Amino acid sequence: MWFSVGVVYLAAISLADFAMFNYLGFNPRVSDIEFSAIGGLWSVVFILSNELLGRLADRGDHRGLAMISAVSIVVALLLFGLSRGSVVIIGLAYLVHAVSSASANLAFSTSILELTPGQSWSLRSAEQRVGLQVIRGLSLLIIALLTPLIGEYGPIVATLAAATALGLAFISSLPPSVTLLERRLQRVFTGLSGLGLYNASVAALIGGRYGIIYEASSVTRKVRASPVTIAASAALAAFVGDYYLTALPLYLRSESMTFSQYAMAFGVAGLVAAALMVLVEAYSASAAVVATLIVTRGLWMAFALLLVKGLADLALYVVVSLVLFASIELTLYKLFLSYGLGYNVHTYAVLKELGSLTGSFLGGPALLAGPYAFWGLPLAATAAAAGLLMAATR
Repeated sequence: MWFSVGVVYLAAISLADFAMFNYLGFNPRVSDIEFSAIGGLWSVVFILSNELLGRLADRGDHRGLAMISAVSIVVALLLFGLSRGSVVIIGLAYLVHAVSSASANLAFSTSILELTPGQSWSLRSAEQRVGLQVIRGLSLLIIALLTPLIGEYGPIVATLAAATALGLAFISSLPPSVTLLERRLQRVFTGLSGLGLYNASVAALIGGRYGIIYEASSVTRKVRASPVTIAASAALAAFVGDYYLTALPLYLRSESMTFSQYAMAFGVAGLVAAALMVLVEAYSASAAVVATLIVTRGLWMAFALLLVKGLADLALYVVVSLVLFASIELTLYKLFLSYGLGYNVHTYAVLKELGSLTGSFLGGPALLAGPYAFWGLPLAATAAAAGLLMAATR
């Protein structure tokens, strides 16, 4: 029960993020610099929230994290509802939303890690991402159809109100924290490994009756492949995406694109991404394949942008970009969980959001700096992301 409710709640949080951010992006009163600054500040708040709340996640306090998220989304709803179109108040509501997003994702990830067996983590994480993309995609299509009839403001308020109700439902559905034996053993063996006692402990405990102990201890060997390097690769991939997606609404202003058309393109992209992610979960991709996808996405986002002139072009650009990133990010997160034993999930979130932060800050201003500045930096980041992944998993 908690898993299904949590997926829908995360989808509502993600939908509110898209709606509020691009409401500002298509607002002619918001300059390119202001739009990039708001997107960057959202990432700053998200990162700080992850750092401050990361200890709660490592302690398994999923209910406390869910409560923080629900309270934050209520505050964001009140601020947006009372904003009367004020860019400053809407921007503030968007920053409060960042706290809700960070704590909701930590709450959900912690619930998976604490309440499900280790062999189910990868599958559960994939199910979460697929479900989120489907719900978000369908919701964006509905918003795209409603916006021309009732405007952009009403659907955003409705999304925030739905997120508030779902946040309360998520809290109610969460069971008390009962750490599984497997999870406790992983903590013990991770500590022993750090003290140099790993080999002695394994030699003393391995036996036919202790298969679960062997599994929990042997997985610590994967720590030799740095999960932080994997997260850094995800951060650079996120930088490239947010760099272009921050500039995209600003670029499309000159192409007479509307918020409704933009939402429709992302809705279709979400549904296609969900379908492909099912295949990604079924077939484990190697690091070399993922590195190739990273390079392909970087080249696509850079050069296909030049061809976006209408709704069909935009839909194709967004679909390919998001489908590639969904496949890349799902595989990178699975690798991070595997090598990191399910701990420090906030580290992955923080590093990935640092990439988003940098991309958000630079995307708008770089658009004004000319083609060499606009395209050179993300292409270099793409090459670095692929290189880090190969180095981390060799």
